[in-house]
Amino acid sequence: MIPSTRPVLGKDLDAVRQQYGLLTSDACWLFGLSITRWMQIVRQASELPVKDPTLALLVRFLDEHPELSVIPKFPGAAEMYEMVNSVQETDQKRFSVLF
Repeated sequence: MIPSTRPVLGKDLDAVRQQYGLLTSDACWLFGLSITRWMQIVRQASELPVKDPTLALLVRFLDEHPELSVIPKFPGAAEMYEMVNSVQETDQKRFSVLF
């Protein structure tokens, strides 16, 4: 947990990423960062405060609310096959084209 007595540091972004079990690419998407910017903040300036106030607020909010599901869960092929079959009977060959 990020102490409220100090600003959000670059290393806190990686801590939140690990707390949610995210890949670095997912964390970049979530925080709106390129991989280059991620490396600058998290690796090169890990002990410095995050300069972007919006990013710092988002990181602090996510740190304080670990129960949130931040990355949408996309259905797998089996779930999609069941969903398509519930609407219209489909064989596997046709399903592969639809999928």
